[in-house]
Amino acid sequence: MVQVMGPGLVQRLTEDADVRDLFQKEYEQVKADRALLRSMIMKDKVLDSCYCPLNIPRIITNVKQLNDITVNSMTDIDPEHMFKSINGLLDSLCVMPEARRQCNLDDSSIVREAHQNSTMYFKIFLSTYLNSKKLIMEDRLDTTAFD
Repeated sequence: MVQVMGPGLVQRLTEDADVRDLFQKEYEQVKADRALLRSMIMKDKVLDSCYCPLNIPRIITNVKQLNDITVNSMTDIDPEHMFKSINGLLDSLCVMPEARRQCNLDDSSIVREAHQNSTMYFKIFLSTYLNSKKLIMEDRLDTTAFD
């Protein structure tokens, strides 16, 4: 088996229950997102694929080329840092910045619902491509490349 992570990181992942809980939480979120996508968003579509305005696989490929990451590279990325960064990115997404500035999203339920509906598909798309297993096992991003 090809080694992806250093022994210290592997030991931390196997012993730390909090990190395992983060992985489990991410897995449950991916399952819920896929169910939502199949049942509500893509319900009436007959296409096998859908399009998004941002080419995440291309961005990841470019980052790998810039940081000289190969298929044999080992990753040193801290899963807790990765989860916090991705969740922070997803929480900071805003399609309607004018509405966010004029009235806080916590104040208006209509604005909050419109914001959630407009970012839901993009958040699902982004979290699918930035999931931990893919970034660690397939893309082998290290901390510098991830940031």
